[in-house]
Amino acid sequence: MAAQRNESHKIIVREERTAKSVRYTFDTPLEKPVWFELAGDPAPPTPLTLDFALHASIFMAMRTGLDLHVEGDVTEDCIDNLYTYQEIWTTWRPDLYRMVKLSADRTIFAPRPMERTGVFAFSGGVDGTAALARHLDDGMGERRIKPVGAMLINGFDVPIEETEWYAKTDRHIENMLSFLDLPIYRVSTNYRSLIGARYDADIWGREFGPCLTASLHLFSEIAGFGVTGDDEDHNHIIFPAPRGPVLDHLGATNRFHIRTEVSDLTRCERLALIVKKQPRFARDIRVCWERIDSDMNCGRCEKCVRTQLNFIAIGEEPVGFKEKLTLFNMFKARAFTNLRLVFVQDNLMTANKNNIALKWRLLFFVMLVKNSLFNLLWRCKLIRA
Repeated sequence: MAAQRNESHKIIVREERTAKSVRYTFDTPLEKPVWFELAGDPAPPTPLTLDFALHASIFMAMRTGLDLHVEGDVTEDCIDNLYTYQEIWTTWRPDLYRMVKLSADRTIFAPRPMERTGVFAFSGGVDGTAALARHLDDGMGERRIKPVGAMLINGFDVPIEETEWYAKTDRHIENMLSFLDLPIYRVSTNYRSLIGARYDADIWGREFGPCLTASLHLFSEIAGFGVTGDDEDHNHIIFPAPRGPVLDHLGATNRFHIRTEVSDLTRCERLALIVKKQPRFARDIRVCWERIDSDMNCGRCEKCVRTQLNFIAIGEEPVGFKEKLTLFNMFKARAFTNLRLVFVQDNLMTANKNNIALKWRLLFFVMLVKNSLFNLLWRCKLIRA
């Protein structure tokens, strides 16, 4: 149960700026500071409002029961939306979170003409790559958001302590986007370690959404949108959902919109979109987060195996993997979570739809049966992941 309500916690944002970087630091309800450091050439200008600080603090406040007061300007709709956000989470998990009051020195209405430009959250994976690929040309018509930057975060998928890992990811992203005239902005944050989620997947799975929103808001002076690729699709939203179209829109304001992309596509359909629209991306997709012994996807872990099977299901040869797909690795990969099982089902359905060779469709079917059994045993706590 969350702690009893105490006095309001004051958020005082401190800024340290150089020509090519800027760092924002503020104390949190957990009595430890959180920081966000941006690197770019030049560094983005200071946001007009401190909405990002409220987003980054909201879960810490709901956990401790401390009200939040920002010393500075916050937009009215930021506060309104975060009250709705709290209502959702305190309904889903009343055992962990409670409603808190939100305030600021000044709440302002800060509209501006809609700029259909966006900074895209990008780590080289299928979801973010598909979101970016969709908007690089005029195929979206009036709904297109023109990319003006890609945001790579250190401290999310890549732990803040893993400097070698991040350096390899950074080089990979730079090479991947080298043919585009698109600035890459690096954001580093200690948020994951601060909330105790470095080694706790449950905490991270619930509480990373507002930090992603906060990171995007740091670019509100150079774009009208912050764009992310959804983890799931509309047919397979798993509740309680840490982010996605159900919650992400509550991070938007009149001044800066949050767009969740490719929710209408399955994982196989997202990969097919990348292959069709930006085939250069396909060979450089980075999905492996388990091994850092090379600059390529290892080809052995569950996510690498799954992605190679995505390629096969859409009728393409897998590219960008250190090891080629083997039967041993296929059957060693286990889909313990419901979402991973959805991905296995997607492979079979897509392969059947595309009339892929019979041997592969049979293998996909056998893998679905095998993983359905593992998923059942895992949910019954008879085996461990």
